[in-house]
Amino acid sequence: MFLRIYGCLVVTVATASFATDASCQDLFRPYLETEYRGSSLRSVGQGNAFIPVHQERRTLLFADVRGLFTDGDESEGNWGLGYRRIVDDAFIFGFNGFFDYRHTASGHSFAQGTGGLELLGVDWGLRANGYIPDDSVRSAGSRVVLAANSISLITDLEAAYYGGDLEAEARVWSWSGRGGKDDFACDAGGCLNPTADWDAEIWSSAGLFGFDHDDDRFESIAGPRVRAELRLFDLPRLGIDSRVVIAGQYEHDDVRGSVGTGSVTVRVPLSGLFGIGPPARARLTGLDRRMVAPVVRDVDIVTNAISAAEGVLFADSGIAVSGATVIDASTPDVQSLIDGTGTSGVIFVDGSAGPITADRVTVKSSQRLLGGATPLSVVGVETGSAFVFDPGLQRPTFAVRVEAREAVDVRFEGFNSTATVAARGGDLLIRDVAIDIAEADTLGLLLTTNSSVRLVDSSIRTTGVNADAVFGLSPNLGLEISNSSISTSGTEANGIFWRGNRPLIITNSTISTSGHAADVLFLQGSLSDVVISDSTLASSGSDSELIFAQGSSGTAVISRSVLSTAGTAADGLFFLGGSNTYQLFDTKISTTGTSAGGIRLSGGNVVSATGGSIQVTGTSSRAITGFGGTFTSVGTTIIEP
Repeated sequence: MFLRIYGCLVVTVATASFATDASCQDLFRPYLETEYRGSSLRSVGQGNAFIPVHQERRTLLFADVRGLFTDGDESEGNWGLGYRRIVDDAFIFGFNGFFDYRHTASGHSFAQGTGGLELLGVDWGLRANGYIPDDSVRSAGSRVVLAANSISLITDLEAAYYGGDLEAEARVWSWSGRGGKDDFACDAGGCLNPTADWDAEIWSSAGLFGFDHDDDRFESIAGPRVRAELRLFDLPRLGIDSRVVIAGQYEHDDVRGSVGTGSVTVRVPLSGLFGIGPPARARLTGLDRRMVAPVVRDVDIVTNAISAAEGVLFADSGIAVSGATVIDASTPDVQSLIDGTGTSGVIFVDGSAGPITADRVTVKSSQRLLGGATPLSVVGVETGSAFVFDPGLQRPTFAVRVEAREAVDVRFEGFNSTATVAARGGDLLIRDVAIDIAEADTLGLLLTTNSSVRLVDSSIRTTGVNADAVFGLSPNLGLEISNSSISTSGTEANGIFWRGNRPLIITNSTISTSGHAADVLFLQGSLSDVVISDSTLASSGSDSELIFAQGSSGTAVISRSVLSTAGTAADGLFFLGGSNTYQLFDTKISTTGTSAGGIRLSGGNVVSATGGSIQVTGTSSRAITGFGGTFTSVGTTIIEP
């Protein structure tokens, strides 16, 4: 007797009769598979649901839904539809399409669409798959690496690759436990339960894979893949349609190297479970068994994570950083290391070994001298990725002169100095620098010809005789001071001695002197604009003026500031010759010493005040005094003895 099934029609040739049975069911039935696979790279757990959607005797439309998790916090889902057709009872032609979504260990998500073709025989198979992902490059963060006199921005990148794979498989051994019995036994009353025997097969496969990305920083992934599988079907304890596969796989490419993988897959039939139809009553064999074989494809979206190195630019200027180095008190040849960083190099200074006592330190071109934990903001030359680098060093102290020569946006930041800081041509930014000079006749900040300095968030203090805090004697100088403090306590130690003919701008700062004949601002020569706003000028020594304009000419605007003196013969504004025009807005001038003047005019100097006040309280003191000059006021309170 032999038997075939066509839909729900049972034909028993031995009895030449036809029978139908309510228990007859679809030939191709749903199942669940669970898989564990481990390799030298990771461990993976995967679940797969195979669900027939529509079927006829030789065709099958099915859904294939998968999900996987790894021990590296990765996950992926695959949603697919496939179609298979038995052609001439000789082989199966099939095609499929999937949508994949992956969340990687780097925290990125990628999606892709895939398509596959397959030809399956009873003991052979051919298949090809193509993968088209969202290939945009994701960034997992950046870091700056300082090594070998260079500085680089390292950006961790990840991308999904497009590509495909080809595979051929063959059955190399098979065994059937049925011992020649029919697949299932029937009589006139219908189909009986099948036998409890099982089958075993060994399959081998070989193929090639290739994946790439349009970004040249990502290396292509391509190579061979071989696999061997032991497949066990219809195991008694799991039932008809069950399957267990034990497999080993090897693949190699230039990116991941050689990878060996072992896996175990267990299939559980759904027929008869959870109300999904009656239990399976007939084994599948031959091409019918191959019709429900899982789609073989790369279930992972192929991604690659790399660390890309690139040069950096200063974020604030766009100038390329030419090199970098670290110096401290133990560095044997400080100047050679500084010169070795190039024209726009960065010199990080570490104070953990004590004060820097080397010979004079000279910084040129567009170099930056950064102390302690001063952050450096950079952007990548290629990607434009921004990063703030914290060197994490201790704040240093220079015990030798530090100077900038031929400066083009030179920066001094984040250090202390017990010696003069000098600008000798060019543009210099001084930020978060504390200059403290205890010696006589020693300047805090020196500006020479063609220098322009911005002093920000810094302090300058001198305590010696004739030790000006800021000294700018040459022409063609410029100085901007903001959020800073300047003080002197020695005799004839001026806060700022200035002869520059470029703007002198003071904002949100305090400048004070306490020694005899120590002026807060001593101005000479042909001056450009002097602008003082939201600041405090104070002196407490005798014969010390807040602003002493000696033979100078120029314009000045002072607004929302406080000017106060407390010494004998100490004036607020003292004009000795010259021709200046000063405008005061909402500014308070006060003097408390004997023989002091609020404003002492002479020659062709002109002062106008709007708002604010001028108050003098000392004996023989006058609010407006002098010989010559012009003073006008609008809404200004004037108080004098």
